[in-house]
Amino acid sequence: MANLIMAFPNWLDAAAPYAAVSHTGGVWSADLPFANALNGNFATKAQTADTHVQHMVRWIDLGVERSIRVVAIPWFEGVTKNLRARLRVFSAYEDTGSSVLGDTGTIEVYREVFPSGALATWDEQFVDGKFTAEELDLYKVPFLHVFDTAVVGRYCYLELIDTGNAGAGGAGYVRFPRLYVSPGWQPSINVSADGASVVIEDRSITQEALGGTKFFEQLDKRRIARLSMGVLPQDEAFSRALDMQTRLGRTGDLFFSLDPADSSNLHRWSFAARMRTLSPVETAFYNHASTTFELEEVL
Repeated sequence: MANLIMAFPNWLDAAAPYAAVSHTGGVWSADLPFANALNGNFATKAQTADTHVQHMVRWIDLGVERSIRVVAIPWFEGVTKNLRARLRVFSAYEDTGSSVLGDTGTIEVYREVFPSGALATWDEQFVDGKFTAEELDLYKVPFLHVFDTAVVGRYCYLELIDTGNAGAGGAGYVRFPRLYVSPGWQPSINVSADGASVVIEDRSITQEALGGTKFFEQLDKRRIARLSMGVLPQDEAFSRALDMQTRLGRTGDLFFSLDPADSSNLHRWSFAARMRTLSPVETAFYNHASTTFELEEVL
């Protein structure tokens, strides 16, 4: 089990005078350009023009050299379970022949999600342990990679591969709401033994008639993560937890994973989020502090 991780700040959000982020390459929809993945508005997404492997790429110049440890895309639309993703950090812009500073490797996004022994032999998912095509519409499965040590670089190259998408199994494009390229914060001391929970919040509206019949307006559900960090080194608590609240407030987004090393449950406890409440950083004992977080999934 790995310690939880929160990906912030997102270097793609940087703006002048601190850095000028730019991007080029691939073939993207004119109505849903790649720039949509950089603005934090999840209602407007980035979409490829088609699924040709040479078209589903993008070069990104972060403007200055950055420390990168977390790369994530919260979810995808229009894809098949063959989807794979990769991000490399190069020493030169638009030059895949230059030195590779960091490489996520080609990651199978829809990996095995049903642990061994969790399925009966007659279950449709028994052979590969993956979602069925029907279940792909029910779960938000992220692309997530955490580098063992931070990569320092400026030029990123994103590649998406979805074999068979152009056929009956896909929509003929790949669409996603957000890309995170971030140093991340993985606390040196994880949440307390009983200090982490993930709950599903149903936003649906229920009304009951006088006769007792109930009527529903179904709305999308979202996940809420509640975290209690009872013991953190004081410097870490203030430079990370308090600075995160200062930077993001309740409107800025981050990417959260309760345990990025558990591939079977990655999609269940990893999601884009905003802080629902801002909590105090409190002195626990000498040179140590404590704090809590309540994270609300971004839909």
